[in-house]
Amino acid sequence: MGAREKPDTSLPEYVCGRAMRPIEVNGDLSKREWSGVEAVSLVDVATGKPPAQATTVRMLYDDEHLYFAFHVVDKDIWSTFRRRDEALYEQEVVEMFIDPYGFGKVYYEFNISPHNVIFDAVILNKTVPPDGARDIVGLREWDCRGIRTAVVVDGELDTRRAVSRHWDVEAAVSVREIAPLNWPPRPKDAWRLNLYRIDRSAEGDEYQAWSPTGRF
Repeated sequence: MGAREKPDTSLPEYVCGRAMRPIEVNGDLSKREWSGVEAVSLVDVATGKPPAQATTVRMLYDDEHLYFAFHVVDKDIWSTFRRRDEALYEQEVVEMFIDPYGFGKVYYEFNISPHNVIFDAVILNKTVPPDGARDIVGLREWDCRGIRTAVVVDGELDTRRAVSRHWDVEAAVSVREIAPLNWPPRPKDAWRLNLYRIDRSAEGDEYQAWSPTGRF
């Protein structure tokens, strides 16, 4: 998939490569499918500066899936949520916001916790720019059929001590589910998306994004 030509050139762009074969989603980011794939770094959502604990993300696609690989540096890895569609964003999480058609009115939110718990929802954005009140509705009863995710933790999960190193997240999102009009994806198709991470440690909360939002 190619990058969209946008009037706002401040927005980051990523040329998503095509996977040579379907990727086994097991959380192992050292496998050959990810070798040489460009990684983007998340930054502080408000300042755009490098965060205290780095996060990088790589992406690939094939006819059936959009693939994500997060590498999350984290000294204290934890989450208390265990059920799908709980409020994962209140604790530690990585997130994908995907708008296949680029209108900003309907998009998909995916959260994945260190316990490999998923939150997925359709987001309806009825906000009227530039001065309209914020009006966003999340339909969390929607489940993305066929989504596959895996998490590998390098450290001690839920000990609430600064003894860990990182956690890796791998995800495959069905293109048919989120973009039936764009299935199968074609070279030079342009999608809009953002990538996000929330870290909550004893030193305080940190909010990171690929494209800084200026708020959290």
